[in-house]
Amino acid sequence: MPKTKIYLAGPIQGMSGQNYNEFRLAEDHLKKLGLTVVHAHSLLDSIDIGGFKPEDLLCLRISEMVMCHEIITLKEWERDPDAKREVEIARLLGKPVDTIIKYIPADANKR
Repeated sequence: MPKTKIYLAGPIQGMSGQNYNEFRLAEDHLKKLGLTVVHAHSLLDSIDIGGFKPEDLLCLRISEMVMCHEIITLKEWERDPDAKREVEIARLLGKPVDTIIKYIPADANKR
């Protein structure tokens, strides 16, 4: 059985450090579960974004997201217009959308 490919959707705009640490923590945890993980930061870290417009970057993220098996939202994802668009498109395509709590219980970081 192939690995499940997960797309993380979460708030970036207006978040401290563009929420980079939250994305990386979730990615690390999901990878330990044997999942393949894609998210905005992992995509943008691998390219030179200098000449891209914001809508071009959103298109890049969505093109990757549609190739994923499931979309997982980070807390407060609703705060970010692009994350809301990603989730809306995923739902239109019939992709499962769930919260990170499915994989990382809310109290896991308190141990």
